[in-house]
Amino acid sequence: RCTTENKVSWVRHRDIHLLTVGRYTYTSDQRFEAIHSPHTEDWTLRIRYPQRKDSGIYECQISTTPPIGHPVYLTVVVPLSSISTLRLCKVFFQSVLIKTRNDVEHSI
Repeated sequence: RCTTENKVSWVRHRDIHLLTVGRYTYTSDQRFEAIHSPHTEDWTLRIRYPQRKDSGIYECQISTTPPIGHPVYLTVVVPLSSISTLRLCKVFFQSVLIKTRNDVEHSI
């Protein structure tokens, strides 16, 4: 989550791919979504159904002069499970939220 009143962009560093600007999504991968919490200055990048390949650095870029960037390192861990617990894990790992606040605070 980025906290700002300015426009926010999310970039994936692996391929320097612009994922979102404001609430608009610029990637064809529909798992990515920028969320703005109403009546706040908080912006969150959501990745639905995260995969190991999604691990890496993501950066929240704030449109200021000069621009401000908050990098976050995401590690996606694939759960080891038996068939009996697979359904439970699938529900638990449906999405991951990448958040930054002030310097760097993130939750997954």
